[in-house]
Amino acid sequence: MSPKGKAKVGLVFTVMDPSERTWPYVGYDYSSRVNELSLKIKNAFPDVNFDEVTISAGGGKRPETGLIPENVESYVVLLVGIWNGAVAEVVKKGKPTILVDDLYGGTGEFLSTLSWARNNGYPVVGIASSNFEDALRAISLLRALHELKSSVILDVRDEQTWSERAGAAKALQDFGVRVEFASSEEVNKRYQEISDEEAAPYYEKWMGGALAVKEPAKAEIMKAAKLHVALLKAMQDAGADSVTVDCLGLVYGKKLPAYPCLSFAELDNEGGIGTCEADLDSAFTHLAQKAMAVHSGIAVENVDEEKACRTKLAVKADAKAILANWNKGADFGWHRITVYGDYREDFINFATLFGMKIVEEDTH
Repeated sequence: MSPKGKAKVGLVFTVMDPSERTWPYVGYDYSSRVNELSLKIKNAFPDVNFDEVTISAGGGKRPETGLIPENVESYVVLLVGIWNGAVAEVVKKGKPTILVDDLYGGTGEFLSTLSWARNNGYPVVGIASSNFEDALRAISLLRALHELKSSVILDVRDEQTWSERAGAAKALQDFGVRVEFASSEEVNKRYQEISDEEAAPYYEKWMGGALAVKEPAKAEIMKAAKLHVALLKAMQDAGADSVTVDCLGLVYGKKLPAYPCLSFAELDNEGGIGTCEADLDSAFTHLAQKAMAVHSGIAVENVDEEKACRTKLAVKADAKAILANWNKGADFGWHRITVYGDYREDFINFATLFGMKIVEEDTH
């Protein structure tokens, strides 16, 4: 896996001179409130390096905008007082920024700055809530951005198809994601070096964890276990966090000895990521655990049908709207990533912070 290090985030508190006749009220103890909020944030994210400053204004002085941290990847601005003036200067840095309204403290400046930032295309997300957990949930996206920007995807496909995905690989570089390619020959060479004994722990885990094995034959499951070990070693050598494989093309072409489906499931269980069909768009979305095209639905059952992909999930969703809007906003291909839980707002905020266009295919 690629080394990530800690995210560097500027933590900016904007306050007013207590003598100012403004929200929250004259004589407000800004210092105690800042200390309280700072402690909550730092306790929630010990794996983030926060460069913290408090910028004051009022009482006859202008905000010291020179205090705004520069050597950071992103910002969190907590508006504890109103009409400070420094908030817009942070936004103008053009980095992913989360504005947090300390309710009834910075509300007016929060609303005006957020609307201005959105209208001018800045990567800004605003949080105004009586539940501070909502702010912490948004701040966690900055950590996710950092993780994604130093990630590596291993794309297993044969050379004649590499050029087809060169454009996608280059686009991912703009987000800080590197793509490494490996051919079926390279993976097969690793596969041949894997003994049954080395693959046995995965074979036994999968067989023992199944309620029943209806298909395939045990020998095929052992092949899948050996392929999993081969892919793990290929990922390790590439420093990859994620792998995607041209499974249909390579297995149908008799260039891989087994499908990687069980390997992908095991990777997901172990904290890694495996994505089908050498689909870099889906690999990126899967890697980030975030999506640009988000559908809402309720999982209702597994579909036991031998046609096409063997594992299928049936959901209730606005299928008519999805069909009407399919690839209307952009060409995402025909794959979509399934995420359990209600994370639509998180995904939209993540995309906003990354400067992405957001397409919701299940809306009318």
